Amino acid sequence: VGSPESCDTTVGSPESCDTTVGSPESCDTTVGSPESCDTTVGGPESRDRTVGEQLEEELRRQVGRLQTELDEARLDIQRHQDKCLQLLGQQEEERRGSSQRAQRQSQHVQQLQAELQWVQEELERVEEEKECELLEVQERLHSAREEVVNLRHGAEEAGAERENEIATLQEELCRVQAHLQRLQQISAGYELEITSLRGEISLKTQSQQRRGAEEVAQLQGAVQSLQSECRKLRDENKDLTERLEDMEQLNIRVAERGGEAPQKVVCWSPYLTTGTKPAHGPRSDPGPAPGAASVRTASEADSPEYCDKVTPSVRGPYRLSAGRETVRGRAGGGCGQGEVNLTQLESCLREMEEQSTECGHSRRLSQRDSGSLEDSSLREQLCEAEQRAMCVQRECQGLLRELKTLEERYQRSQAERMELETELSQCKDQIHRLETVNPQMRQN
Repeated sequence: VGSPESCDTTVGSPESCDTTVGSPESCDTTVGSPESCDTTVGGPESRDRTVGEQLEEELRRQVGRLQTELDEARLDIQRHQDKCLQLLGQQEEERRGSSQRAQRQSQHVQQLQAELQWVQEELERVEEEKECELLEVQERLHSAREEVVNLRHGAEEAGAERENEIATLQEELCRVQAHLQRLQQISAGYELEITSLRGEISLKTQSQQRRGAEEVAQLQGAVQSLQSECRKLRDENKDLTERLEDMEQLNIRVAERGGEAPQKVVCWSPYLTTGTKPAHGPRSDPGPAPGAASVRTASEADSPEYCDKVTPSVRGPYRLSAGRETVRGRAGGGCGQGEVNLTQLESCLREMEEQSTECGHSRRLSQRDSGSLEDSSLREQLCEAEQRAMCVQRECQGLLRELKTLEERYQRSQAERMELETELSQCKDQIHRLETVNPQMRQN
């Protein structure tokens, strides 16, 4: 914008305005003088006046225009001066602001310099710390390498020990399996022996049961035959008693007719026993006649002494055939002598039944004793076999438990080995990381 001096030079003073706009001389030179008009137009004086007037008017107009331009130029100058003053104030304010900014910037630069110094100190401290950490990392790396070497040696030793233990365990496992197979074979043999002994025992018990059933059937048949004989003897005894009553009545009638006392009838029939004899029959002798049956009365026949004589008490087991013969002999002897009655036959039948029961009981006892001996021997053998089988089973169970413990030890050793391998891999990874970090820190 410039100072007022510059404004005067730029806008121009009146002299400059005269020079720029033009003086009358310049107007004369530009428009032309009368002489030039005369030379150019070349007319009369009237024309000269009109041309002069026109020129004056034009000059006036030019002067007025120049005056207006001058006023405008002055106004512009004034406005430019105001603007210049404003610009000067703004410039002064800008100077003061720039000085303040320069002060602030200088303070900020000082702060930045202090911060830079602090950062440099921090960098130095960090470098020292890094160096210390690097030394520590190197020491840790060295110790880790030593530890890795120790772990490798320990892992190799542990692996060798584990391999030795595994080999011993496998050998022991094979031995135990072979022993277990032998024990299984022995137990199978014992089981076969037990089954054979059980079969023998069952066969013997079945044979004994069959023999007992056959003997029971024989005894039942003998009892039935004796019962049939008893029924026959009862029928014969009934017939004989009826005949005896008839003969007694006949004897009574004969005695009443003859006026004699009635005598005991003597029965000479081989089927009859009487207490009296007919009048016309021979008297019986006191003792038994040869070839004939001895005579007894009915009261003597019913007495217990006679029963003891005719039917002696049987003690101990008898065979069935001997019992039958004794019964038949007693029945035949009683009929031959005429002294056997129904009670004697019943007593004989009871004795025969008792004999048969005692005989069966004694036979069963004897068979039981013999069978019990065999059974006891077989049972002893069976018990021994079962005991051996139990011992084998217990031994098998012990071997199985031992095998289980060995397998658990093997699994534990494998787990320890895996743990050592994982620890070794972790140490290797850590060493690798430290080796990768160390050159980076050195580069920094």
